[in-house]
Amino acid sequence: MLPSGTSRRDKAAVRERLEASVSGLGELELLRRRQEVLVRAALELREPREEEERQRREAQLSSEEKLLEGNILLLRKQLVKISENTELIDRSVTAETRRRNLTVGVQQTEMR
Repeated sequence: MLPSGTSRRDKAAVRERLEASVSGLGELELLRRRQEVLVRAALELREPREEEERQRREAQLSSEEKLLEGNILLLRKQLVKISENTELIDRSVTAETRRRNLTVGVQQTEMR
């Protein structure tokens, strides 16, 4: 068995280490909170800047670019209308072809 003085010194040393560890953990927690505040503040600053940057880029579009975008939109609309008209024409041609085929069939039947 160790003398009681050694045991007390060991306990005291362990106690000092534990107290130092607890103190260090407290400091780390303080630093973590400080860092969290800094990060949140930076994020809040960044969001308005991104929106301002987007608005600035939109404002920089030249009138020529806006005109081109308008023309593209107009051409797309015209293409949709042409596609719709083509479908209608195809249906009409198909219906007319069927009608003619029926008429020719009836005429051939009458000729026999």
